[in-house]
Amino acid sequence: MVGAWAGTPLFAEGLLAALILLIVVLDTLFWPRRPSANLGYLTLCGLLVVLSAALQEWAYGANGTAFHDLVFLDAYATFFDILVLAIALCTLLLAIGGIEGERVRGEFYPLLLISVLGIMLTASAADLLVVYLGLEMVFLPLWALTMLGHRRGAGVEAGVKFLILGLFGSGLVLFATALLYGAAGDTGLQLLVESLSSPVVDDKLVVPAVVLLLAGLLLKLGAAPLHAWSPDVRQGSPLAVSAFVAAAVPVAGFAALGRVLFYVLLPVEDLWMPLLEAAAVLSLVYGSLLALNQRNIRRLLAYVGVAQVGVALLGLLAVNETGLVGVLFGAIAAALALAGCYAIMAMCGPESPDLRDYRGLGRQQPLLALGFAFCLASLAGLPPTAGFVGRFYVLTAAMESGRFALGFMAAGCFPLLVYACLRVIVSVFTHPPIADPPKVQMRAEALVVLMLSVLGTLSLGLLPETILRVARETVVAVM
Repeated sequence: MVGAWAGTPLFAEGLLAALILLIVVLDTLFWPRRPSANLGYLTLCGLLVVLSAALQEWAYGANGTAFHDLVFLDAYATFFDILVLAIALCTLLLAIGGIEGERVRGEFYPLLLISVLGIMLTASAADLLVVYLGLEMVFLPLWALTMLGHRRGAGVEAGVKFLILGLFGSGLVLFATALLYGAAGDTGLQLLVESLSSPVVDDKLVVPAVVLLLAGLLLKLGAAPLHAWSPDVRQGSPLAVSAFVAAAVPVAGFAALGRVLFYVLLPVEDLWMPLLEAAAVLSLVYGSLLALNQRNIRRLLAYVGVAQVGVALLGLLAVNETGLVGVLFGAIAAALALAGCYAIMAMCGPESPDLRDYRGLGRQQPLLALGFAFCLASLAGLPPTAGFVGRFYVLTAAMESGRFALGFMAAGCFPLLVYACLRVIVSVFTHPPIADPPKVQMRAEALVVLMLSVLGTLSLGLLPETILRVARETVVAVM
């Protein structure tokens, strides 16, 4: 049935919108205002149908635009659709089998799906206004999810920071869109390319527009020095929400940033290159240094994520196929590793885990500890994991483009990330357990996520050719 509709514009997005309405109606009729695993499994089945539609779109190979040039139908959009749907499936599994005290209520599922729909819309956007609307669909539901069911101070603080800084980033993007409209007379990406390539374009509007647009997207992405919201949100949110923010928000940011930089702003690259270089350097340095002394596992992963954003920005700065392939492969590797780490936290607890809580886990649950070590090794970029392959491609792209200083600086930051992640691994395997360690709860849903994460991390590290070929096919759409 799904295959018969392959090639229909935004078919996967339409299915997801219908699923959201169905979940809202069923929640209202049968499970109002209380937790329900049945609704979670129904949402999981619906997402599998949407994922099959996205895979059919990839096989169909649509190319072009739709809805009066408001959305692209290409491999770039479909790649991010598949990736974010896979992340959403893992998030649902973690939510259904979450730790005690974090059983989600029915509102969780439609809010999560709206955020997924926003990422899919952002990836296919062919107009700056659609980019703005897509990002708003991503972040506003996540703000609600951050505070959903939380009456703790950390959850409220995280939600307020997320809302204020998110609205500030949205304002920057919207103001930049208005300035570009004033300079070019349109907000469509295809027409903006032609206008920015013209010598008669008004530079007095283009320069501030480019600066504001890039600043807004970098804030949404969580790049330094605009990263302050990320550690607090990941620490204060419910576990499943924190996992989705960690894995999916960078996907949304890079989907928008890659499309805007490579498709629209390439004619004025001399304007945004210095800004992107500064953001890459600050993200690498800040993320690597601040990760060293973190004892809370969620905050540690957040600062490692800031450093990974810097690595990805280095790949974008290369402005070549190898760099963008490394960014896409790195996004998959990071999503797999983060899914595994959060699956461990879902089974081992506590709600906001400290480094000391995982002392001696290697003696109590050696297989879980080994999976945790593989995921952390991938985040640190150690072989033979998928994270190593992504870092290798990004550094290769930096050298090919002549950015030797940035490449050597990134290589110098990698030992800091390795040390930050090895602190956790050493604590897990060598330190004796604390007197009253958290009880390990072997939940089937979290185990499935962990196994998929470990198998994916190792298989992509040892045999990356298939995903690299997919990434190259994706890059053609924007370069």
